[in-house]
This record gives sequence, C-alpha cells and structure tokens, in this order.
Amino acid sequence: YPYLTVVVPTMESTEEIVSNMTKSWRVRTIVMSDQNEKADVFAASDVAITKSGTSTLELALASVPMVVAYKVSAFTALMARRLLTVKNVAIVNLLADRKIVPECLQEDCNPQKLFDELAILIGNEAARRQQLMDLSEAVTALGAGGSSPSERAARVILKFIEMPG
Repeated sequence: YPYLTVVVPTMESTEEIVSNMTKSWRVRTIVMSDQNEKADVFAASDVAITKSGTSTLELALASVPMVVAYKVSAFTALMARRLLTVKNVAIVNLLADRKIVPECLQEDCNPQKLFDELAILIGNEAARRQQLMDLSEAVTALGAGGSSPSERAARVILKFIEMPG
C-alpha cells in the first residue's frame, strides 16, 4: 500500500521512543502526542489497529473500522484465560455480545495476522461497510444519539428518590 500513511497516537512521555522505533518503517509515519488532535486523526482515518479498551469506543464513535491487537506476558495470559469468562475482550464486541471487530490476541497478535485482517478492511468494501453498520449498533446500545449518560443516570436517581417510602 504505497499510499499508506500511518499515524501513531502516543503520549508525550513516549513520543521520542515511538518516533525512533518507527524511523525505519517503509511507509510515511506520523507520531503524534497532542491529545487534542486525536479526534481529528480518528475522523481522517480509513482504518485502525488499536488496543483493547476505550479507544475501540472512540474509533467506533468516529466510524473507523478497526482491528484490535493485544499481547501480554505469557503468565498474564495464562491467568486471564483461567479467570475470564467472556468470549471477546474488545469493548465494542462485548457490547454487541458478538465479534464485530477482529481481535488479534496473544499468538494471533503478529504482523502477518494484523496485515491480513487490516487488508480485508482496506480491500473489501462489503466487509468494511458491515463492520461500520455493526459498530453503529454497538454505539447505539450505549445510548448514542439519545440522552447523555449523565442525564440517563440522573433520571434513574430521580425515580429512586421520588419513590414513596
């Protein structure tokens, strides 16, 4: 993908380290640490590789198809496999109770697997559209487009307070 530009959001404290690590990449790479620019970067993105966590929600809200990548130490993975009872780890997949976005975890978190999953989202318009529709469902399940979370919480509290004693 010769036209590809990779944007790597990071923290200011690690920007120099990440910049040095990406210098040898054969694609145009931009390392940015300004958190105020993150929404603009997401809005300009066609696809993303992201960690499991709130970034999946941020990307879903920005309508960015994604692949989740996550790798921890072997011991941590062993403990997690024994303790976790969920089928998925990405928040958007948990919300939907099904796999919306591919999860490349542990052994599957390798360059070839990430490339293969990302290539599907870049080259297969039907797969891309399907993921965007599914992400929209997950975001709607959170109440997007409706009352704010704080307003919904306030309504619940008011109902509780107004209940006859």
